[in-house]
Amino acid sequence: IDGALQEILRQEQGRPITFIGHSGGGIAAAIWAARQPERAHAHLTGLVLLAAQATHAAGTLSAATVFDLDVWNKQMDEDIRPVIAGIVTEAANLAAEQTGEPVDLNDPAVQQYLDDQVARVQKANETTRAEIATAIQTAQAFSGGTEEDRHLLLKAAVVATFLHLLNSRRRTIAEHEAQTAYNAGTYISGEQAYGRTGGDGSNVTFTKTWVSMHDSRVRTAHRGLDGKSVRFDEGFTVGNQVLRFPGDPLAPPELTINCRCRLRWSKS
Repeated sequence: IDGALQEILRQEQGRPITFIGHSGGGIAAAIWAARQPERAHAHLTGLVLLAAQATHAAGTLSAATVFDLDVWNKQMDEDIRPVIAGIVTEAANLAAEQTGEPVDLNDPAVQQYLDDQVARVQKANETTRAEIATAIQTAQAFSGGTEEDRHLLLKAAVVATFLHLLNSRRRTIAEHEAQTAYNAGTYISGEQAYGRTGGDGSNVTFTKTWVSMHDSRVRTAHRGLDGKSVRFDEGFTVGNQVLRFPGDPLAPPELTINCRCRLRWSKS
């Protein structure tokens, strides 16, 4: 279907496209649209199904059928990694300009950081698949009405899950990961500068500082870190956890989700 859509897009040159699927072809098109809702939304104006009834889907469908985790993780990697890399690059270069310390974005540590953040973003796919599994179980457990009623309930629940992903969760995830990537770029520039000249025995002192947004949305644990400065090779301690910087993808989600705090570093 992806290959066919690519060819149709090339031929139609921007004109509205509607998929029409009959019987098994209709089911295949519907499953494709469910697995890739953003691509379907971007390129299709409609999906017409002819004699493509699947009234027993509620009894046989699985979350893995609707939401292939490997496919979604691969797509997310391809979509998100360049964006994160761009933000990291911008922040690192800005910090280098402000401090006069060069930054090497080809350092293997930069790639490792990108891997860590992409892996965290991909955990959102696990949440989505779990929500779809719950929707399917709900439809299977529905004892009232007809088989068609259960099918409609399943359809509504799965669609609601995807809408939630595309509308509210997508924006929250994007904002959070963009802020984390910016802090990471700042951190990477400071880490490299410290590694070159700030080690033991150096006359240069490198420190990093946690800066909160100073509003009611800041979590209590982060209010206590606001303005706190530590040596660059140390971390910010929250309970029994140590964070390299705000939003650190290696930290537990309860300490990072929706974090808007910033990192600054300086040398003296």
